[in-house]
Amino acid sequence: MRHVFFEGAKVRVLEEPYLGAIRLERRSESFFVLSVPLGAPEKAAELFLQGRQSARAAAPCVLGHPVPEMDRESPRAFCREALEAHIRSRLPELMERTRVHSCTWTLECPAGVWGTCVRETGMIRLNKALCWMPPEVVDECILHELNHFEEPTHAPVFWQRMTELMPSWAFQEGILRTRREGVRHVFPV
Repeated sequence: MRHVFFEGAKVRVLEEPYLGAIRLERRSESFFVLSVPLGAPEKAAELFLQGRQSARAAAPCVLGHPVPEMDRESPRAFCREALEAHIRSRLPELMERTRVHSCTWTLECPAGVWGTCVRETGMIRLNKALCWMPPEVVDECILHELNHFEEPTHAPVFWQRMTELMPSWAFQEGILRTRREGVRHVFPV
């Protein structure tokens, strides 16, 4: 059994077979259990925790850039345009990396989900809140959904392929998971 420390608390790293995404569970006020899936990079636990710590320290920004001063209605349009531009610029390279030949995308995604893949129509749906994430996290989310064209489930082969496509996927996934778990102060919306 291996332990690491996170924000002054002891974190036990499970070393038993685990399928699924990396996750951090609070067991008590000062004890957490970090579960790392099979096939994750050896440093996945440390990268995940560093991601949480850096996420907590992040200032409000859009794709890694500070939000400029603007009136109340403008930020929504600004954020959406910035995210759309990032996706348009990155999608061709990410599709080539995953060997996906055609794909459409939309920023209409169910609440509480970062992305979905609709294999039948060749579409990925992404959450608009990705605009508050660093660009690498958005890329990981896109790669994750594109990877579903090859492997529809989160089987070990899926995570192995994610490691081949993006060795730092666990770190990026950790930032997404932190935000989804309701830590609203991580990236203010």
